[in-house]
Amino acid sequence: MSSTRFLFSLLVGFLYLTGAIAQKYSITDYILSGTGCARGTATATISDDAKSISLKYQSFVANAGPGVADSNNRKNCQLTLVVNVPSGYQFAFNDFSYSGRYALDSGVKGQFQTDYYFQSSIDESTGTVTVAGPASNSTRTLSTTPKNLLWSPCGKSSIVGVNSSLRVDNSASGNASGSVSVTTLSIPVDSISWKQC
Repeated sequence: MSSTRFLFSLLVGFLYLTGAIAQKYSITDYILSGTGCARGTATATISDDAKSISLKYQSFVANAGPGVADSNNRKNCQLTLVVNVPSGYQFAFNDFSYSGRYALDSGVKGQFQTDYYFQSSIDESTGTVTVAGPASNSTRTLSTTPKNLLWSPCGKSSIVGVNSSLRVDNSASGNASGSVSVTTLSIPVDSISWKQC
């Protein structure tokens, strides 16, 4: 078999595998909780095909500066998902996409972080984006990529926690101010990796 034909057969096999998984994979339920998404301040929408989810936040904001309480320096929102997994496969998240804003004085750092873990495991995977002031942006797409792929249990419906957190640190300049916020989080189908198990 020529190398071209071999590569083509691999591509066809991959597309078939991806399509088979896509037909059976689904998000069946979710729960939101945390200081950044108090009841009534955030909404989650599962797509019509139940294969992706998006969140909108009204008040997911962290601040630091003179007169700002330390409790405002950090905020989080925990998304708990119930995911139906096809038999013989397991999945991992490879990317989380946010729409974020920040305004940071010199010496102030803002951090966007995502941790995810499965209920049956003590392990977790973390992705972080840090912005150092002086910096400002009214709307920016931020992508937190986990340092490692953490795989779901094999072929089982899984409960997965996705914890989004914001932090503003002005410890290097106590008189400086900063703010970071998130308005949306998206987890589309192409942000999920699959493998046989």
